[in-house]
Amino acid sequence: MVKDVVISLFDYTAVMVEPWLDAGFECYVVDLQHSPGCIQDKERPNLFRIGADLRNSLTLPVSITKRIAFVSAFPECTNVAVSGAKYFIKKGPRALSLSLDLFATSHEFAEASGAPYLIENPVSTFSTYCGKPDYTFHPYEYGGYLSEDDEHPLWPEYIVSRDAYPKKTCLWTGGGFVMPEKKPVHFQGGDSDQYKKLGGKSTKTKNIRSATPRGFAKAVFEFNSNYDKLPQKDKKHNSQSEGAYFTHRTRTEKTEQLVKSAIEKLRSTNKKISKAAVSRECGVSREQISKRYAYLFDVLVLKKNTFIHLCIY
Repeated sequence: MVKDVVISLFDYTAVMVEPWLDAGFECYVVDLQHSPGCIQDKERPNLFRIGADLRNSLTLPVSITKRIAFVSAFPECTNVAVSGAKYFIKKGPRALSLSLDLFATSHEFAEASGAPYLIENPVSTFSTYCGKPDYTFHPYEYGGYLSEDDEHPLWPEYIVSRDAYPKKTCLWTGGGFVMPEKKPVHFQGGDSDQYKKLGGKSTKTKNIRSATPRGFAKAVFEFNSNYDKLPQKDKKHNSQSEGAYFTHRTRTEKTEQLVKSAIEKLRSTNKKISKAAVSRECGVSREQISKRYAYLFDVLVLKKNTFIHLCIY
């Protein structure tokens, strides 16, 4: 079964799925702000917006769920973000209960999919109730995935070029998710323009301040997509999808060479060859090596063992 579907929960902007859309994946973004039902985008027919209240969980047809390649989720943070801690008592336990319920819905759906996934939130009390995040990052750390003449397509007056702003963001991940390599850009320091220019409780403010950093979205796609496994007939061969695939393939080949070189170096110096040792040598995470490059590791280690066998006998 081809894994060609991406699901993004609590996602109004669809920024997270943009790279997947460009590569031809079928993407479903679910949010209460969308019109009720499942509506196909007229300009991008592989994008579907689902208006649904996720407090009631989410049930999709098996024809969709059995094809899921990736899941992202951005549950409401208003009642748990530490930036609003002084209001926690006033909001009361019901508000906290709602936020935990939405996080639980995200986690349960993502785990059931069997696909790589991330659940994103700013620094919040989710860490207390749901465990510490697996990773943290700032948007500027992935700005290098965007072009030097980049300009935000939706809110350039609020979101600086190349995501060159700080905002500590937490990720709870699973399903073999690979945290992408950082490609940072310089930022001026201080708070982001979104934080300085936007205040209040309006929906617009919340949408802009919570928008997924586009550089990070591209990086996640490059390190977690199965684009190269999609049948030729299912790929959208336009300039964007070809560019996405070329970038993905080039980065994979580069990382493969790093792993190969690290193994060869360990072998030439008679050091123990293990995934942990290779990870320390080349800077590629052990999880990524295990998920994407285990075959290469096994082949090279087998060559080493064969060489020793011939020398002995």
